[in-house]
Amino acid sequence: MKQFEHIEAADFTGFPCIESTDIIGLSHLAEANQVKFVFRKGAKDKESAPEEFFFHIGNVVYKIKANDYIFLHDYFNAVEKKFPAAHEYYEAVKGGFDSYEEFKYSKNAGSADMETFKEMKSAGFDKGFDAFTKKYSKYKSYKHTSIIDEDIDSPLKLYEYAKRKGFLNYNSFEKSYDAGYPEMAIYNEAAAKGFKSSDDFFDAVNKGFSLPTEYELAKEKMIGSKKEYDDYSFLKSGNFRNLGFDEFQLLQLLKEFENGKKLSFKQLRNDLDLKQEKYKRTFNGSDVKVLPMWYSQRITTDEQLDNFLRTNEETKKSGTYDYREKTFEILIKSKTKVYIDASNVAHNTASSKNILYKNIRLVIEELAIWNFTDIVVIADASLRHKAKDTDELDKVKKLAEYHESPSHTSADKFLLDLIHHDKCIIVSNDTFSDWQKKDYWIRVNIDKMRIPFLIKDNKVILHGIEKHITKD
Repeated sequence: MKQFEHIEAADFTGFPCIESTDIIGLSHLAEANQVKFVFRKGAKDKESAPEEFFFHIGNVVYKIKANDYIFLHDYFNAVEKKFPAAHEYYEAVKGGFDSYEEFKYSKNAGSADMETFKEMKSAGFDKGFDAFTKKYSKYKSYKHTSIIDEDIDSPLKLYEYAKRKGFLNYNSFEKSYDAGYPEMAIYNEAAAKGFKSSDDFFDAVNKGFSLPTEYELAKEKMIGSKKEYDDYSFLKSGNFRNLGFDEFQLLQLLKEFENGKKLSFKQLRNDLDLKQEKYKRTFNGSDVKVLPMWYSQRITTDEQLDNFLRTNEETKKSGTYDYREKTFEILIKSKTKVYIDASNVAHNTASSKNILYKNIRLVIEELAIWNFTDIVVIADASLRHKAKDTDELDKVKKLAEYHESPSHTSADKFLLDLIHHDKCIIVSNDTFSDWQKKDYWIRVNIDKMRIPFLIKDNKVILHGIEKHITKD
């Protein structure tokens, strides 16, 4: 329909008048007669609707009631597009709608403008609204989606709510809410990490877990937080021999003490109890802290602790347990220092019965090959009177530290006391059997500390020395 120019008018007189009720027919008549101007009668201003429109063809005036339309072509367009009233037509025009059908559908959906209506419709919220209304009570009952708005009574409100929560279409909204997730970002995060349910995901987040594998194991072990899980993992990962966790902690505890430290049985028990404190927690509202179920215990009694210290091979690597005195002495073998039993070495030669300082020199040179840097030779005073090659002594003293045992002191006792104090190995073929009967520490440790040897044809073999070498 063409656009007419409108002129404000008060009234007309002296012309025959025809009043029409057919806006379509009247508009076609005006267009066919090339009417250019249409009069508006009774309007308050140019933006208000008049009482009626009229125009003349020849000496005849044609008029029609305005019915709240501002311009004649608005009236025509509204009727042609089946708008029942002017206010709906103008609301539709303002919203960008081109037909009453779309406008009515949009109104029912809750949309006020065409752009929003198209977005909502394209995202599927118009078609999904009926399904949503059937599931609304279920969403309200879920723990994490119960925050959903109360007044979602149209597809538009559903669309706007979902859009605020990050959803791009109804399908993703429905999938997320069916699974119990209130926001798209949360659903995507949970799905990407592999959580099976929203309850698990939110519980995991609340407890500090980010991975479902850790969370599932924590549930199985009744572990209450990520911190507790990390404590469990620490004990589990280092405990490759499948010891009780208290046994494992005791072994770790022994490694913390300085070399030579002598610990009473009571102190060990108290220190282990202190180590266990960090793992204790309360249960079921009680104020009493206890060890969790996952913390396996095997040395809860003094008898079990005593038996563990006696029999466990790992404890023997940390020190010596004297079950009679109920003490544990830390033993960390020196990585660089070694004592040479000078008299024993000088006397032992497969190809000669002579007592030789040369034997000592050959042993020192062999130890140097094995990267021992702190070599100490201990001899009794009588050796210098018995050795046949005293010229070799100066060579020995240049290669290593050389000492004679004090007068009136047994060279063996002096040497064994030094080994005990310095926690280092000794090169000797002497088993010190007499001293083993007298000294519990010697009896338990001498075989771990002693390196037997063989000297033949100026070559030295140190039996088992590789066990005393620290690998990088």
